[in-house]
Amino acid sequence: MARTRQPADRLHAAAMAFFAFYADNPRDLDLGFYLFRGGMKPAGLGRERDERLNTALAAALRPIADAAEALGAPAEAADRLTVEVFAHATGLLLLLHTGRIRMFGASAPELMEAYVRDRIDRLTGS
Repeated sequence: MARTRQPADRLHAAAMAFFAFYADNPRDLDLGFYLFRGGMKPAGLGRERDERLNTALAAALRPIADAAEALGAPAEAADRLTVEVFAHATGLLLLLHTGRIRMFGASAPELMEAYVRDRIDRLTGS
């Protein structure tokens, strides 16, 4: 019998899995932001490919919103939380992959972990 995880555990796992994937695969992060195509602006890879990438990104982030909704967040708040987690993760990943995180003597995974825990605590009133 499969073990059912609580929504808070699912939210934590989804957010940290997203972060870990891009921490371990920086070239995929580059592709997602078109960083090698003229800087940080939407250069695009062609309409069809862009749509596939956006659909895949939305699917990768959807478990975060689903878990937030299971914790009682309205759909709009769950979507906002997803954007916040995405923004926080990508900011930390940028610092991690450029080496700038060392300037602060900080750990990107630890900061991500603390951020996700804080968001869950806010949702659950802990």
